[in-house]
Amino acid sequence: MGDKPRRMVFIQSCGGNYGNIFSARFNYGATYLKNLFLFLGMDDFIRLPVDGTGMPDVGAECAVSRAISRIGTVLEDLV
Repeated sequence: MGDKPRRMVFIQSCGGNYGNIFSARFNYGATYLKNLFLFLGMDDFIRLPVDGTGMPDVGAECAVSRAISRIGTVLEDLV
């Protein structure tokens, strides 16, 4: 890939909603993958969470809608 920047977007759904403070503590998979891909040469690892899919007050449709609304920000980070 030469000197081209390497960025990765990781989209993950979760039944709960832990927020930014507890997300790193409870989300071992994302932390593991971030460290792995940064070690393999990725310059940036962007996580797009779809949180709250299993919560009755949020629901899957609302969680997906919130994630879709954040796609524009993620795309801006990629440029």
